Formats: sequence, C-alpha cells, structure tokens
Amino acid sequence: MNLKNKIRLFLLRKANSNLIITQHWQILDQSGKCVYKNSKVSDSLVGNFMQYLWAHFSNGVSVNWAVSGYYAPFGHNYAITGTTNTNINLTSTYPYMVANAGVLDAGMIYGQGTTAPTAQDHIIQTQIAEGVGANQLNYNVMQGVVAPSSSGADTTFRLQRLATNNSGSDVPVSEVALYMNTGGGTTSQFMIYRDLFLPTVTIPNLQSLNTIIEFKITT
Repeated sequence: MNLKNKIRLFLLRKANSNLIITQHWQILDQSGKCVYKNSKVSDSLVGNFMQYLWAHFSNGVSVNWAVSGYYAPFGHNYAITGTTNTNINLTSTYPYMVANAGVLDAGMIYGQGTTAPTAQDHIIQTQIAEGVGANQLNYNVMQGVVAPSSSGADTTFRLQRLATNNSGSDVPVSEVALYMNTGGGTTSQFMIYRDLFLPTVTIPNLQSLNTIIEFKITT
C-alpha cells in the first residue's frame, strides 16, 4: 500500500468510517511464493450495488434496474456488449457469487480496461476470458464466500480469486470486478464492484494473480 493509500486509510479510521473496503493483490510463482504484492483502499462499489440493496429492502421487487436513466442497467453479459435492461426478480431468487474453476458467470472477474470506475458502471470494460490463449487466464474457484467474522468492534468479510497465466506469454491485468448471479447463467448477472490495479500488473507465464477484496465495518 503506497503512502497516499496509507494516509487515506488513516483518515478513514480517524473519522470512524463505518465501512472500509481494501483491495489486496499478489503475483505468485509456480511454487506459490509471493513475488509481488500491493494493496489499496477502494471506493468502487458501483450504483448497481445500491439497486441490489433497494430491491431487497423493497421485498424482492422485480424491477428494471435503470432508475430514470441514472444508473446503468444490469446487462445480459459482463462483456462489452452487455447493455440490455434486465428484470431480475429477487422474490424467488437469491443472488450468489460462488463460481467453480473456469466459470465466469459470477464471482471475481479480471480485465484489461483502464477507464476510471464510475457509479454508472455495469460491466467490466475489457474482460479477460478463461483459456490458454493470448491475454487469457485460467480462473480458479471463487474463494472466501463464507460468513463474516467478528473481532471486537470489527466485522470482516473477504472475497478471493486466483487466476493463472498458461498462455505462454505475459498477460497484463488492469481491472477487477465482482459479479453476482441469480441462477440464470449468462443472462442474469449483475456487477456490484469495479476497480483498477494501479499500476497495471503483468502476470508472467505460469504465474498467478491472487486478489483479496476485504469488506470491514467498525461499529
């Protein structure tokens, strides 16, 4: 974590900020040894996260998730083409973030976009696909989807996913997003978080990127 982020974290704690999100990332060699690490304080929950909360607070109402055109709608696809409005009924479905190895319809997704996050973001800018071709990664299972833990005044929840480069050449990674799914595969995803890796991280062949996003509230 650089000095700017350390100062920001200090000020958040000093101001008794209730919610702090921290993004940690590592590059691991073939033996699992960490060869690079970094972290930052994140403020990249997007507007769709508030839509998700509102839907639950409204007794699972089925809605078109664009509110007066302000928040970008949930897309049918987390690739660049996903711009169609989607009605998601939370009365009968329970959104999840669990994803098996190689599955990209939920969980943590990596990308190569560099545009700064905004509240209106609803798709990752340039998704990195699953595979062994150029600029592709092999995604591990989505980890950390377990109950929060409490210690003293803090309650913490972590999400984690590792992806390995088996493409034969370097793969740059510059963005990360979190997607939830309501059970309909690639037609029922929605993005709640998008942030950048600063600076962009380059994953050498046969090495892995491991990212942990930590949510902590202090009461």
